[in-house]
Amino acid sequence: MKLKTLLFLCLIALVISSSAAHAQTFSVIHTFTGGADGNGPWAGVTIRGGTLYGTARAGGNNYFPQGAVYEITHVGSNWTTIPIYLFNFHESDGAYPYARVVFGPDGHLYGTTYLGGTDNAGIIFDLIPPLSLCKTANCSWKENMLYSFMGYPSDGDEPGYGDLIWDQQGNIYGTTTHGGPSGFGTVYQLTKSGNSWTEAPIYSFSGPDGEQPVVGFKRDDE
Repeated sequence: MKLKTLLFLCLIALVISSSAAHAQTFSVIHTFTGGADGNGPWAGVTIRGGTLYGTARAGGNNYFPQGAVYEITHVGSNWTTIPIYLFNFHESDGAYPYARVVFGPDGHLYGTTYLGGTDNAGIIFDLIPPLSLCKTANCSWKENMLYSFMGYPSDGDEPGYGDLIWDQQGNIYGTTTHGGPSGFGTVYQLTKSGNSWTEAPIYSFSGPDGEQPVVGFKRDDE
């Protein structure tokens, strides 16, 4: 009898739990227009201080619609979306940011673009935030191109969707979907020396061991 009572109580708990789950609501906080706010947010968002930061792989600049970095803030009962950087497809800038942006130890936003840069093989960049809280579309975020990939065979090519990560010494790690001696992608390390960064592939995929890594990885102490 006690067993039947216990099972009955468990069933009630499951029903209540299921009802609570179905009671959650879904709401759209922004619909991308394909204009200055971007088009095609393929990656997730980073949240800091209640503000959402993300990338759109296309859209942005009307003349060079190669992607944007945006922020979404909660103002009163509404959400406001502001593009904080628009990419221009040329040798000193990137294009098509497939991965999301993440905050580094210095408070800058870091990310990659799939193409663009000196050899059109993608770049690693950071965005320096404005000195004061940005509330307009003319936010003074400053972009730096930290590294421009050279592509096959000496370097990585086309970083994909994975987040950049840091070790305790401040080195940055990521992956490229192509490049390396076999053209099957790399794992790379970015090391800072003074005001410049040096990139080195620390592993190149050869095919039998895998190819075209499209996401990142985690440190073993995370």
